[in-house]
Amino acid sequence: MALSKQLVLVAALVVMFIGSAHAWKNGCDADVHGGDVNNCGGCKVKCYAPPHATAKCNKGKCGYSCQFGWGNCDKDWKNGCEKDLSKDVNNCGWCGNKCKQPKYHGGETVCRGGKCVEQCMKGMKWNDKMKCCV
Repeated sequence: MALSKQLVLVAALVVMFIGSAHAWKNGCDADVHGGDVNNCGGCKVKCYAPPHATAKCNKGKCGYSCQFGWGNCDKDWKNGCEKDLSKDVNNCGWCGNKCKQPKYHGGETVCRGGKCVEQCMKGMKWNDKMKCCV
């Protein structure tokens, strides 16, 4: 009698395990609703990372996050994190941050290391007296 109760308990645990977030199909025993990017939402369903992004699996759905210094400024994950936020004057440091051009003659603004930096155009130098580039 005690053995049959143990077998029933084991059978119940197996049913609970199979009925949980685990998929038992073709020998797959992965937790498809966990964080496994190789079995996300189903066995052998892989989350592929787009360019300059990292793939993640959350509750059986693929998601992505940009690598440091990159931005998904067009909100299209198919092309990944397409903007280099360290040197793009239209997306400097974060998406949509446009560097303003200086108001003095001969000046330009560049994005360097994710910060807008004013400088003189190539071949010109700053003149303190005139407050412009010559």
